[in-house]
Amino acid sequence: MKIRRVKIVLCAFVLFMVGLVAWADSGHGSQFFRLANRIPAGDKLGHFILFGMLSFLVNLVLRTAEIRLWRISILKGSAMVMFVATLEEVSQLFLRSRSFDLADLTAGLLGIWFFGWLAKRYCSRQRSKPGSLAGSRNSPV
Repeated sequence: MKIRRVKIVLCAFVLFMVGLVAWADSGHGSQFFRLANRIPAGDKLGHFILFGMLSFLVNLVLRTAEIRLWRISILKGSAMVMFVATLEEVSQLFLRSRSFDLADLTAGLLGIWFFGWLAKRYCSRQRSKPGSLAGSRNSPV
């Protein structure tokens, strides 16, 4: 996938996520969220997939760039999304229409890690393709 397309998809997904969080914060999304709760672990699965997809897209745009913390390499995109996910969940402590849930945060962080890993695998496969321009601006990623 071309990096320009990934950026467009990422922008659309961020707008979707911002809208979803605003809707939940306003208290108007309760019927929709009750539907998600009817699915076994639906709320946790939603956090896993939504934050995971965000991580996947951000990591693709950043071409799975890494930062080192002590001796651990972490994907930059995953670190950024982890910060946002944690901030979003903690902010629920201050809203009457929402409630902080450590299990939601954990599900989101696991999704970020898993989808970051998928992005890294995808990018490494794209780079190893014969004739790939993975290092250039016209990367197939």
